[in-house]
Amino acid sequence: MAADDADARALRIASGLLAGTHGCADIDSELPSLSGVSVRLRDLVHFLHHYKADEDIRARDAAYADLQREQLCRLIDEAQRPGMLAGPPAAGGPGVRQSHLDPRAVFILLLCCLLWGINQVAAKAALTEIGPLWQAGLRSVVAGALVWLWAAWRGIRLFERDGSGPGGLLAGALFAAEFACIFVGLQYTSASRMVVFIYLSPFVVALGMPFIAHGEKLAGRQWAGLGLAFGAVAFAFAEGFSAPHSPRQWWGDALGVAAAVLWGGTTLAIRATKLASAPAEKTLLYQLGVSALALCAAAVFAGEPLPLHWSPRLVGLFGFQAVIVSFASYLAWFWLIRHYAATRLAVFTLSTPLFGLLAGALLLGEGISARLVAALAALAAGIVLVNR
Repeated sequence: MAADDADARALRIASGLLAGTHGCADIDSELPSLSGVSVRLRDLVHFLHHYKADEDIRARDAAYADLQREQLCRLIDEAQRPGMLAGPPAAGGPGVRQSHLDPRAVFILLLCCLLWGINQVAAKAALTEIGPLWQAGLRSVVAGALVWLWAAWRGIRLFERDGSGPGGLLAGALFAAEFACIFVGLQYTSASRMVVFIYLSPFVVALGMPFIAHGEKLAGRQWAGLGLAFGAVAFAFAEGFSAPHSPRQWWGDALGVAAAVLWGGTTLAIRATKLASAPAEKTLLYQLGVSALALCAAAVFAGEPLPLHWSPRLVGLFGFQAVIVSFASYLAWFWLIRHYAATRLAVFTLSTPLFGLLAGALLLGEGISARLVAALAALAAGIVLVNR
């Protein structure tokens, strides 16, 4: 009975917030009495904590206020649905997306960006011993097996029917095409340049997200930041024609841009389909499983030789890509997509080229032109504008 009373109070407060009859002061006074809510309302109460803490942000950011109202409506609907049972809230609460990045999200993002920046260097270095398609396909095989073992250990059900199949196949196909472009492109352009071009993906996300989530529209200042970043990448791309390091550098650069479009499309596919509410492990396994099959088949079709002798160097480079990047960092990335606004996340990852440039120079001895440095500075300025 106590749980029923707490449930009724939680729903009354949430409904009052939507109707304007309750405010943050009511949340303050009622939250202590909501600790005994039933399992199905834990997500709603978790959201009320966020709602109170974000009062000042809503006052300054109308888009964020709209986003929180949409989330509140959805949570109320889910809580009142007959037979609806929700598990204990994950960090951030399932279905509760924060528009602004908290310190935890920033730390995870920076760590992922560091790993992704180094990843292009590791992939290019390994090309001397393994073909691009075999490298991309086999790393998906290993990472996919690790995700399956991780989910089994944690008791996460990956294969129950939840309607996520079509979205998972789409995301997997986009993921496979993205990495085919990256690994093949690295044969023609430097890792430093590739990592800059890949991070055009926020433009695809920014253009597509308003059709998926009304609350994630960008303001004029943020569009200006994206425009600045786009100009920076175009400025860097032009170098592939005017002062190329190799005759076909422009082709590698173009594949990097294509990979960026495909990455943005993957993010949109996740958010627009039932993958948005699926466990991060399931989302990642879809992509790794589909890409493993597609890329290995492409390697066979293209006649790429599979190396029979794996040197310690190749094992190290491949292991870093498969275990640290494709398994651990991508799992963290898809968790972030479920809990934070995709537009903020995608643009923040533009910091990755900095790590890529430094890694390319320090580990591969790649030259860094003044044009590329200027483009990177403009990218950084775009990040500041979008996230202010």
